[in-house]
This record gives sequence, structure tokens and C-alpha cells, in this order.
Amino acid sequence: MRIKLVTIFLGLLTVSVPLFAHHGAAAYDTTKKITVKGTVTEWFWAKVTVTFTPVKNGQPIGRVEQVVLADGQIFKARVVF
Repeated sequence: MRIKLVTIFLGLLTVSVPLFAHHGAAAYDTTKKITVKGTVTEWFWAKVTVTFTPVKNGQPIGRVEQVVLADGQIFKARVVF
């Protein structure tokens, strides 16, 4: 089941990378980091920690920087500008 979660996450990350290619970072407040903890209930019953860069306008969205699984495994987002 963990392999399935990792595969889905990496697949979504791979698909989302081209989307960043045509968007600048002007909307993001790169001086701040927000960490959110939660339980992923649809794929795997495990607690995860997500760190992301928030947008400047205060909306509850942002750019994912890393995801840490309950077992300590870290997935870092790699964004190339």
C-alpha cells in the first residue's frame, strides 16, 4: 500500500512540474514557510507532514516544498525556474 501512495504522489508531482514552467513566483511569499500536518484517509491511514510556500494574498493555497511520511521518509519537491 505504501508503494501505491508513493507512486501516486510521484505521478502527481511529475505531472505538476510542467505547470510551474509558465508561472512565475511573484504570487508566492518565498520569505515564509507553512507546515501542515494531517491524516491522508483516501490512500493510506498514516499521518503526513507537508511544508509549502504560501501565496502572498493569504488564500489557503501554496507550492509544496516537501512531504514527510509517518516513517520519516522525505519527498522534496524540485521546482526549476
